[in-house]
Amino acid sequence: MLKNMYKSVLLVLIFFGLSCRGPAALNPNALAQENACIQSLKIGDYQGAQTRCQLCLEYNEQVPECINGLGLVAFANNDLKTATKYFTKAIQMSAFFAQARNNLGAIYFKEQNYDESITLFSAAVKIDPGYEDARYNLALSYLRIGQKYLTAKNNADATKNFALAQEQYRLLIAVDANYANAYRDMGLIMTYEASMETDDSNIKSDLATANNFFKQCLVVDSVNEGCLESYGHTLLYLNDFDDALYQFVQCLSVNKNNSVCIQGMDAAYNGSAIKSSALTAYMKRLKDNPNDAQGHLGYCSILFQKNLNEQAVAECQTAIRLNAKLCDAYFQLGMYYKSVLN
Repeated sequence: MLKNMYKSVLLVLIFFGLSCRGPAALNPNALAQENACIQSLKIGDYQGAQTRCQLCLEYNEQVPECINGLGLVAFANNDLKTATKYFTKAIQMSAFFAQARNNLGAIYFKEQNYDESITLFSAAVKIDPGYEDARYNLALSYLRIGQKYLTAKNNADATKNFALAQEQYRLLIAVDANYANAYRDMGLIMTYEASMETDDSNIKSDLATANNFFKQCLVVDSVNEGCLESYGHTLLYLNDFDDALYQFVQCLSVNKNNSVCIQGMDAAYNGSAIKSSALTAYMKRLKDNPNDAQGHLGYCSILFQKNLNEQAVAECQTAIRLNAKLCDAYFQLGMYYKSVLN
C-alpha cells in the first residue's frame, strides 16, 4: 500500500559553515585563505578550494576549518577514505567543531552505517542545538532505520525509530518553521504508519495527518517536488482524484521527467470527476510539455467550471508566470476575484 510514495525521500546534506572561532588569534593570511577556501566550496570550485585550504595550512597548520575544507573537497570527489581522514583530524583538533562531526556523519550515512552517523549527528547537535542540517541528518538517519525495519516487516522497531525521527523533526521545525523537508518527511512517516494499520478509520486518520504535513510543506515551498509527489499519491489512495491530478501536474511542472508523477497523473485522470474531452487534450499537452502556458490556462478554465477555485487560481497564475501576455488568464482571475470580493 502506498508503495510508490516512498521514492521521494531525499538526502539533504549542507556542509558549508564554520565553527565559532576560538580566542586564539589567527594569522591574517591563514584567515584570508580560509575564507577564500569556504567561498570556493560554496560555488563548487573544488580545485580552488583545495588550493586555498592548502595555503591556509601552510600559514598555520593548526586551523581545523581548513582541514575540514580539504575533507569537503575529497567528499565532493567521492574520495571517502581521504575525507574521513580529514574530518577525523579536524574533530581531534577542535572539541567543539560541530560541522566536522556532521560531515563525518554524512560519510557513514552514505555507507548506510546509521549507528555511527547517529552518534556523530547527535554530537554535532549537542554542540550546537541550532545546527539545522545536522539535526535534519539525525532525523533522517532514524527515518532510514525505520524504513529498513518496515521493509523487514518488523513494525515494532520501525515504529520506534519513526518516533525518534519525529522527535528530531519537531525540534527542527521549532528552530526553523520554514524547513520544508522536515514537513515532507513527517508526512512520509505518517504514510508509513498508515501502511502498518489494519483499521480503515486509523488509516484514513494517519493519511489525513500526512496530508496536513504535505500541505504545510507546500506552504513553505510551493515547488517542493517530493511534497507534490507524495501528497498526490496520498490523495490518489483516498480517491480524491481531482486534487491528486492537480498535485501531479504541479509536480511535473517542477520536473517533467518524474516518472512517479507521470504515472500518478494518468491514474488520477482516469478517476477524475472532471474528466472530459477538453481535459484530455490539456492533460496530453501538459504531459508532453509541463511548462505549456496554454495547457495550464485550459486546465485553469476547467477547474473554474467545476468550482475547484483554489486550484484554478494557482493554474492561471502558473500560466501567467509562463507567459505574461496571456490576457485570458488575467481575465479569468479578474472575474473570479470580482465574484469573491464583490
